Amino acid sequence: MSDADVQSRLTVTTKTGGSEYYDQVLAMSAHIVNNGWEQLWETYEDPQDEKITLKRIDIENDDLGYIHAETLPCRITFEGTNHSGLSVYYFIRFKSGTLQNAKGTLPKGLDMTGWCICVNVKIGEQKKSEMTKEQIKYIEDNYSVPGDYSIARLFADLTSAYFDSLDADRSTFGTGEDGKPITYDQWLDQYDEDYSTSFYAFMSTWKRTMKSKGYSTLGVKVVIPSMQEQDPLDPTYPPTAMLHQGFQYKNDQTDKTTAADYNCLLYCEQLMNRDLPQQSFIADGGNWCYPEYQSNPAVQGTFAISSQIFFERVNGLREHMRPLAALSEISLQDVTIFDWGGRQHLFDVGHNPAHEDPNDNYFLAKKDDQNHRYIWTRTWTKNKGTMEDIYYYCTHTSVQSVTIGWEPGSSRINVAGKTTYSYESSDWTNATMTERQAILSESYTASWEAPILMSTDDEGRLTLKLEKEPQDTKVSMVQDYSTEDPPGAWSRQNTPDGYEHDIETALQSALVTVEANLALIFQTTGQWVYPGNGVLYYRNPMFNNTGDVLAVAEYKSLTSKAEVPGPHPGATLSKYPKTKPNVKVLSSKRDE
Repeated sequence: MSDADVQSRLTVTTKTGGSEYYDQVLAMSAHIVNNGWEQLWETYEDPQDEKITLKRIDIENDDLGYIHAETLPCRITFEGTNHSGLSVYYFIRFKSGTLQNAKGTLPKGLDMTGWCICVNVKIGEQKKSEMTKEQIKYIEDNYSVPGDYSIARLFADLTSAYFDSLDADRSTFGTGEDGKPITYDQWLDQYDEDYSTSFYAFMSTWKRTMKSKGYSTLGVKVVIPSMQEQDPLDPTYPPTAMLHQGFQYKNDQTDKTTAADYNCLLYCEQLMNRDLPQQSFIADGGNWCYPEYQSNPAVQGTFAISSQIFFERVNGLREHMRPLAALSEISLQDVTIFDWGGRQHLFDVGHNPAHEDPNDNYFLAKKDDQNHRYIWTRTWTKNKGTMEDIYYYCTHTSVQSVTIGWEPGSSRINVAGKTTYSYESSDWTNATMTERQAILSESYTASWEAPILMSTDDEGRLTLKLEKEPQDTKVSMVQDYSTEDPPGAWSRQNTPDGYEHDIETALQSALVTVEANLALIFQTTGQWVYPGNGVLYYRNPMFNNTGDVLAVAEYKSLTSKAEVPGPHPGATLSKYPKTKPNVKVLSSKRDE
């Protein structure tokens, strides 16, 4: 691993091709899978009367001989990708043991100490209806899954392994007198072929037992079969479709053994009955997982929420920013010019008569990838001119924007608003406005910030919280310019400065509701894939370069049965009230 790994992770993506993407992706490294198997091996109590258990293989056969061996936890590595063909290697490791053929060629048999046998296997998947009773019991003993969900078991399919064609480059048979590992070819040449025949047969019996009991489980995935009519404010995100693929760790500076531990299986999920992408392969990008390096801890798993889910879909963050846009908008009414030369500008602060509902999609921000943000912006302009003895002209403009920005590598969401109101009253010698006699113009800009921080709670669930309390959100006002020519020639009633106080009061009230809703909307996202003997906790969420949320997935062994979140609606989210008229009047007249 190197610093490059940290930066490369920011380039991973949930996208496949074109505009297609997965809603959520979980990258589970071989390291996590192997941790699960180690925990299972250490904690599982094998029945004493069985010949094949997790920790021992004891088989005797008149035609074959016998095997009595003590095993270590099995291990797995993934190589290649779905583009080039995913290869899965399964390692059976022996702590000690004896292999004897039927003829007893060697009086003491073959010493199996330190043997490490590698076979190429396929990844299999079973629905519950296809599982054995023991496989189902294994899952039900560890996970409490609601009846509305379907479960599937992803496993290393040992029945696809052929022990008479071991992986010669990865298998070793202890250590020779020279201290070097004994290769597969050396082992075959050195001993009677009856030993290899017996070994293949014993291991074939072993693999059938491992599969029937479910001991080669890579993970358990939970899917809701079909979407039911749900509350649109339901904050849960159960997947309705899931596909797995491989991803290979890429860093020439990391040794091969370590690198193999950080190759990943990707669980690619779609929500809300969305179809799987036509181009199913995740686009090439950086490393989803990587080993420890200097002060940077290892990343053993990554859970990614697409920017489309986090910001854009039902109850995405973008929706909860609409009220802030609604309250920052200044809508304009037509200007009035009286026959005696007076001018009047009317503007409505935090209220648009045509869009009083802050849930209106009129206020939705649009994505701006180039600047790492979503932005909502509107411009209003009203003007009028009339010819009396001179040409009277007046105009006013409002420009408002709300931005929701992410910083790659950061957990901070920069939410900010800006509202500029400008007006002008002027007198001209003619309607072509080529010779000005007098002008009064001003411009004021109100600005605010309400940053949001991502984190995870004690149970590893994603949480969102305002960086500061709602009442501490302040709106600042600056005067952009002020022109009066000739000086002192205008009489005014009211000035536009001060509207920032109206925006500030309204924003502070709305942010109380925003914060309460943000605390709920992502509480169950991601809790749908479980390692074979543990759960995943999420921590250290951050944004990648395209606005996807990346959280580190950590393996935790089970201390009790894991509760899978139910498909019931969560806490009801609070609704945002309609905006109310708040009209300001500016009057001006040139003194004769």
